[in-house]
Amino acid sequence: MTTYQGVPLTKAYYDNHPEIHHLYPSPQVFLTQLYKPLLEKVSTTNQPQLLEISENRVTINGQPIAL
Repeated sequence: MTTYQGVPLTKAYYDNHPEIHHLYPSPQVFLTQLYKPLLEKVSTTNQPQLLEISENRVTINGQPIAL
């Protein structure tokens, strides 16, 4: 789930507002540090994981993640 100011962030909005890009993980960071490790965890544990990204923080299952 990705939000901006509490509202779901669409790709179109993100693409049209480059001034907010620095607030979010880069595609490289997203893939290598967030998505792939979570996908591996899901396949290993067979338990759903909740990744939330906002302009203020990144959490996995409610726990803040430092990038």
